[in-house]
Amino acid sequence: YTAEFAFKNRKTREISILFQNSSNMIDYKNAFINKFQELGGKVLFESTFERGEKDFRTQLIKLKESNSANAFITGHVNELGFILKQAAEMNLKLNWFSVPGIESNDLFKITEYGAEGVIFASETTSFKNSPEAVKFREEYLKLMGNEPDFFSANSYDALKLIVLAGQKHGFTSSGIKKGLYETKNYRGVGGLISFDEFGEVIKPISTKIIKNQKFIDYKD
Repeated sequence: YTAEFAFKNRKTREISILFQNSSNMIDYKNAFINKFQELGGKVLFESTFERGEKDFRTQLIKLKESNSANAFITGHVNELGFILKQAAEMNLKLNWFSVPGIESNDLFKITEYGAEGVIFASETTSFKNSPEAVKFREEYLKLMGNEPDFFSANSYDALKLIVLAGQKHGFTSSGIKKGLYETKNYRGVGGLISFDEFGEVIKPISTKIIKNQKFIDYKD
């Protein structure tokens, strides 16, 4: 989704990649590259890093030397935060694309405004789509002191769905699995949720951008 958006909407034709060396982040990276190249895009440079790293200057110097105006970065929020912070300190100005994991308020504790303009695809999450969602946001703000994100919404919805599945088919692994697989168009606090025949969650996706330390829907 992000690769197609970058190529078609942002007219990105060349890109460099920084990715965390973990199975899910490699999956993100491979999915992005496969789609980007399928559309006719070119990958100029790839570099990896381990979870927990905090110094990315070596990778960023190589990224700068690749002469790319665009970069796709995968990782958990801490690593992404340090990448963007250090890129800003090096005055490395790129069009940044990233993964859903960047959507956390913890990012700004590291980068402050270093993440401005980062584009990523994420679940379409609105805390206005139902009375339950509105109430969830209000209670979360009282408890945590900041806005909920899709991680908090997913955690809440996951627990609710497990309980509903268990009540219907029994609190066993097979009972919960059966109940989850049967879930279609469940309106959770994080949006509409369905499961496919492989157990994958199906939710609406939207493109977001970081502006003024907020994650907002991208508008051309």
